Amino acid sequence: MRLGFVFANGSPRQVSCDRAEEIALEMSVPVPIVGVFRDNPRDQVLEVCQTVGLTMVQLHGREDPAYVAEIALDVPVIRALPTDPEQVACWSSNPDVEYLLLDGPNPGSGEPCDWPGLATILGDVKPTKPIILAGGLTPDTVGTAIKTVQPFAVDVSSGVESSRGKKEAGLIGAFCRAVAQADLSQHDH
Repeated sequence: MRLGFVFANGSPRQVSCDRAEEIALEMSVPVPIVGVFRDNPRDQVLEVCQTVGLTMVQLHGREDPAYVAEIALDVPVIRALPTDPEQVACWSSNPDVEYLLLDGPNPGSGEPCDWPGLATILGDVKPTKPIILAGGLTPDTVGTAIKTVQPFAVDVSSGVESSRGKKEAGLIGAFCRAVAQADLSQHDH
């Protein structure tokens, strides 16, 4: 499990650097911390990494390979992408990217991607990076999504919110249980 903080400007889930640092310090056990960014200036990303102690960054914008390479000198990069075969193939071959996060058509909206279509794309492209699945995942849908796509990991935000930007503990627990159940059934076969 990883803890994610959204630093993307304009997101309803955006957190300040100070608040993220406070939350990170309150954790009773060390947890990997991911910072989520979208077209933030490089120097801002690197400053947040240093201040908060990010262990990874997740890039959701139009960041180009040069930008990613500079960030990757300091912290591993998760590259968020739409489910487009050309982009998946291109970023999968990029040595500065550790993981590919494949999201729904409108990231942050809770709208799911076409999981069977994504499974076909992954079968055709055969990406060399581990896949993190996002977009439209809820406690009710994550099991089917895992079974269909067979990702390395899943990422959730809106699917565990009681209202936009407000996480709900009961939904988080239900989501984690659904993921564990799907993981068990994947390993039973």
